[in-house]
Amino acid sequence: MIFIDKRDRKLLIRVNSDEYEVIKKKADKLNLRVAVYIRRMAVQGEIKRYDLSELRDLTRSFRMIGTELNQIAKVANSTGEVTSKAVEEIKRQYEILEGVFENYLKPLKPNVIL
Repeated sequence: MIFIDKRDRKLLIRVNSDEYEVIKKKADKLNLRVAVYIRRMAVQGEIKRYDLSELRDLTRSFRMIGTELNQIAKVANSTGEVTSKAVEEIKRQYEILEGVFENYLKPLKPNVIL
């Protein structure tokens, strides 16, 4: 699907070198182009950025659970049974994920702008 830019109005603002550097640094900090930064600030009044680097453990836990589930499925398909140890490991990892969800993901607002 191709999106056509509906922005048909052009604003020209003048800033001095110092102001431009401040704006550019703020835009760079948010990994935004200067025009996008200015537009979002003008329309929304603020830009929220959340540091989600702590959620790397969540990604690792999801991968571990996926691997465990695949191993359990292979064993179950070949032998028709699953060990209680495997089930306990999945439960332990699920509890970790639940904690991460409650502590990090649940409090986030839906208007996260990165």
